[in-house]
Amino acid sequence: MRVLPAIVASIALLACSERQEAAAAEPPAPMPEAPPPAALPEPAAPTPVPQPTVPVPVPAPVAFACGDDARSAPDELRRLTMTQYRNTVRDLARWALGDATAADAALALAALDTVPLDRRAAPGDPHGGYRRLDQALDQVHVDETYRAAAALGRALAAPERIGTVAGACAGDQDAGNDEACVSDFIRRFGARALRRPLDDDDVGFYRIVYGADPTPSPTAYADLITALLSAPELLYFVEHGADELEGDPGNYALSAHELAARLSYHFWQTLPDDGLWQAAADGTLLEPDVLAQQIDRLLADGRARATMAELFGDWLGLEALPELDAHAQDRGYATFASSDLPGPELRRHVIDEALDMLAHYTWTEPAGVAALFTSERSFARSADLAHIYGVEPWDGSSAPPAMPHGSAPGCSPTPGSWPTPRPARVQSSAACGSGARCCATSSRRHRPAWLPCPPSGVRTRPRGRRSRRSPSSRGSFAPRATRSRSTRSGSRSRASTRSGARAASRPRSDRTGLASAFCRSTP
Repeated sequence: MRVLPAIVASIALLACSERQEAAAAEPPAPMPEAPPPAALPEPAAPTPVPQPTVPVPVPAPVAFACGDDARSAPDELRRLTMTQYRNTVRDLARWALGDATAADAALALAALDTVPLDRRAAPGDPHGGYRRLDQALDQVHVDETYRAAAALGRALAAPERIGTVAGACAGDQDAGNDEACVSDFIRRFGARALRRPLDDDDVGFYRIVYGADPTPSPTAYADLITALLSAPELLYFVEHGADELEGDPGNYALSAHELAARLSYHFWQTLPDDGLWQAAADGTLLEPDVLAQQIDRLLADGRARATMAELFGDWLGLEALPELDAHAQDRGYATFASSDLPGPELRRHVIDEALDMLAHYTWTEPAGVAALFTSERSFARSADLAHIYGVEPWDGSSAPPAMPHGSAPGCSPTPGSWPTPRPARVQSSAACGSGARCCATSSRRHRPAWLPCPPSGVRTRPRGRRSRRSPSSRGSFAPRATRSRSTRSGSRSRASTRSGARAASRPRSDRTGLASAFCRSTP
């Protein structure tokens, strides 16, 4: 702040010297003689005040680099999210039966849809966060996961499926291979379910669940499958590690199978497939080149896009978007919306368009976050949303169509409004038609969200109503002020005498009139 007076003084001296030079270059004009002025006392020179120089701290640039000696904090015991649990049980059934159609028929008996959904957990954030952070464990989680495990166990151990699940030995008449048949099934199915090879102690533990008699029994196999699907190592990410880290006592590096599980659940939200399982079994997954190849393969799979779509949806809070046709039955709203009246499918189309935009700038045309705010393309595939944007529907494969010239890519978020630009624009357009600009945020008690502002000069306060607001708030909608009974009764006669004049000045029942009644005007 002390530099500013010096700059101003320098500019003044420079301007003064320039004027003196210009005056010296021009011949002096003749001046009329005048009496000499009276001598004035010279002002005292001001005492200079020393100004200490305060150095302005300049922050050092932040440098990022990878270090071989960097160690991440030990991870806590985490449970599978309910999405990961459903995917795991589904893919495990498909692996056991080797046929997706037959597995889906067995999964229908398990009724995985009744398993509780994940909640968007975010400590301290009332608007929610990410479903992967939901680590709540309620009694309903215990009951539903056990019920699903028992139902799927009975379905997989049914006589028509047990030969495929446990092997031909479970259906032949040779009693000599029954013991080996049970032990082999525990090792194969248990390794995939628990995401690691089972040792002899594990096999002995689950062999007790089957029972002392190794004779093939659908009930015994169903109990065994139920126990494996209810095991803590299936429901949680249990990691024991391999070797202790050098110079970091108490911490252990992930084993190859634990690394495979982390990769698979991170990108696909399900258990490792055959490729990851084989790379973990032979130990090559721990090699940097093989690890990079597996990551590229996981990202190229369509399941990675579904995982990213869930992340994007949680990030933007798209599921919190309210129903856009909530006021469709209101006659005033329907008149106001006219041909742009939103239907019941518009909300889903809005969410899909936002996800398609994020997917496009992630996979098809990789770009930064700025593209989400500056993009002028439409990713609307439905006719209703494309009509709101004023473009043709996008086919999903060619270049997305551009927005009409002069239309903004989205509305800037304001306090209390939708936090993302695309849904904000969509809500504004869905309620008001294409090309509408966002109103100032106001109470939802007096107007629907995202109605357009009336044109400048339009009276936005209905005639006949007095506002108790300050003069600076004129032009804003004012609800009817509360009056006492005596005031109301005294005003009835005056109201009846002005009914004709009031009818003549009442706003029309068109978009301008409804916008005046529902929207706040902005400068």
